[in-house]
Amino acid sequence: MIPAHNEENVIGVLVNSLRNQNYPKHLYSVFVVADHCSDHTAEIARERGSRVFERSQGPSGKGNVIRFFLEKLFNQLHEEKFDTVCFFDADNTVHVDFLQKMNDALCEGENCIQGYLGIKNPRGNWVTKAIYGSYLVTNRLWQLSKESLELSAGCGGTGFCVTNNLLREHGWSTETLTEDLEMEVIYTLKGTRVSWLHNAVVYDEKPCSVRIALRQRTRWLTGHLSVLRKYFFKLVVKGVKTRNFKLLDMAFYLLSPIYWFAVGFLTFMWALELIAHIGIFFLGTTEAIILVGWMLFLYPGVGIYLETRSLKDLTLIPYMLVFAPIWVLALLLTIRNPNEKEWFHTPHGRDASKINTFSVDRVNH
Repeated sequence: MIPAHNEENVIGVLVNSLRNQNYPKHLYSVFVVADHCSDHTAEIARERGSRVFERSQGPSGKGNVIRFFLEKLFNQLHEEKFDTVCFFDADNTVHVDFLQKMNDALCEGENCIQGYLGIKNPRGNWVTKAIYGSYLVTNRLWQLSKESLELSAGCGGTGFCVTNNLLREHGWSTETLTEDLEMEVIYTLKGTRVSWLHNAVVYDEKPCSVRIALRQRTRWLTGHLSVLRKYFFKLVVKGVKTRNFKLLDMAFYLLSPIYWFAVGFLTFMWALELIAHIGIFFLGTTEAIILVGWMLFLYPGVGIYLETRSLKDLTLIPYMLVFAPIWVLALLLTIRNPNEKEWFHTPHGRDASKINTFSVDRVNH
């Protein structure tokens, strides 16, 4: 299922990659919901072999589109007896083995699965290089580690699948700008874990513009803080009462924006001390260098190398350091306007020749 708003530049590439999966063609269908489109998204999607629902009423936004589709799925399409829905963003491309890998995991008993989050344009410019490096670190040291500990992985909002039984039971009752995170929290509260499948790869286009990257992260953090306010104490109370570490782990993750505030504040204060010598910190120079070196260089370096097995890719770290303040600025903008409800549509337009060829063989390391 693909929500699409004016995505004529990219929708054809995604539908092609889904229609060409190494998976029996009669066992799946590709659906595109053309949401309030004023371009040729619907026509292109049909030409490439997808089934299209056109939506022209009601508020925009991915969560609303998903609810619209699920209503169609459970009412109009119920006789087709689909087992599972895989969700994608319109700018994605999908590795040819994605559906087969998901099928294998479903047969092993998983019912909510997040695929590996690759990037279509990892070396477009310094912004995409920074984002690429951060995804390598997150996929290896956070997502894969959570899977190893049988904790809930983070839902990336694309390249994930949910069984129809789970969707019927819990629906899609999200209200925030980060419907993927809210869905994950709701499922966690109800005892369902989001598993991580490291070898089912979806490629996502990342913005090359600092302005667009900032707006995107401001939207993410606005939604994240809304989910924090709405569910944090529910997770903590239920986690303590039931001694369920998965719930407490999710509550701890919701506090992650505080990390960005702390990093920004401490970096500013440390720079102030170096310039003004006002004695704010008690750490000596050696200890401070070790701490900063671990946080800024060693940790991301380990993640990048384990994921790519390439020393050359360690050159991504400087780009990540330059990009990091954008998260702090996004958090400040979010705090200034915490009740923002407007859905920001990220523009897409990469052509097929720019797609990253990051292979599953590298991911399998």
